[in-house]
Amino acid sequence: MLIAIETLISIVCALCTLVSLLIIIRRNGKTDDRETGIIASDIGYMKSGIDDIKREHKAHNEILFEISGVVKVHETRISALERGNRHA
Repeated sequence: MLIAIETLISIVCALCTLVSLLIIIRRNGKTDDRETGIIASDIGYMKSGIDDIKREHKAHNEILFEISGVVKVHETRISALERGNRHA
């Protein structure tokens, strides 16, 4: 859950940055080639950051899936031990 919240916050921050950038561009009226290049670069940088977050999120989900499998095995063992103690 914590990973999903971190991912969501990161995506929201990136989107807020993009919206702010677009508002500034519209307010200033026109942009020259240099500004357009900078904007494209910034958008590429943000996209790269979001892609990194997605990869990390996927890796964390895979680890979580593995851990949940181990937990199920241990829960089964604990239940078997508890049943054994009741009959003794």
